[in-house]
Amino acid sequence: MRVFFALVVVLCALLATRDTAAQVHWDVSLAAGGTKRFLTDRPAATKDSFVGPSAQLAAHLALLPLVHVGGYLGGELSPVSHAGTRTLGSGGLHVKGLIPFFPRSMRGWIYTGFGYTRMSQQENPPVPGRGGGFLEVPFGFGASYKLRKPWSVFAELGGKVGVAHSGSAYARGNAVDRLALGLSLGVMLEL
Repeated sequence: MRVFFALVVVLCALLATRDTAAQVHWDVSLAAGGTKRFLTDRPAATKDSFVGPSAQLAAHLALLPLVHVGGYLGGELSPVSHAGTRTLGSGGLHVKGLIPFFPRSMRGWIYTGFGYTRMSQQENPPVPGRGGGFLEVPFGFGASYKLRKPWSVFAELGGKVGVAHSGSAYARGNAVDRLALGLSLGVMLEL
């Protein structure tokens, strides 16, 4: 018990110092852009989706100097010709690997993660209960430019791969969300 108490006191003293606090890095970002979803296994009469607006909120904490782990929440609209607009909401874990070869005023990264996406579809004429969900793996790369500490602007080019689709929107030969590609611009707060 004494060893445990001593360890807690030492950890508190280390974490309370300015040098340790200076080593804790985190970021929060908000981005908006456009996303194109590619629908596979479509019936012959069904057209592919168009580019739709998307937005994402993400936050990360640096586990190591070049590895940041966090989460994301996002949403997008995916219009389909003669089938209405699909609304997608997603969230999950996010991992960023920073690329160390950028100038000081810039930062580059690659990212991946794992999440869940919920989809609902508004059709003409309306069909009640048309929705579903699937697991999604986001991936891509981004770059930021530091405007004035702690603010940066950034751009990300990325994609998402969908698997394990379920729900009425994906049953009985309906189109499946297998891949999405998107470009987004945003603002980031880095401390």
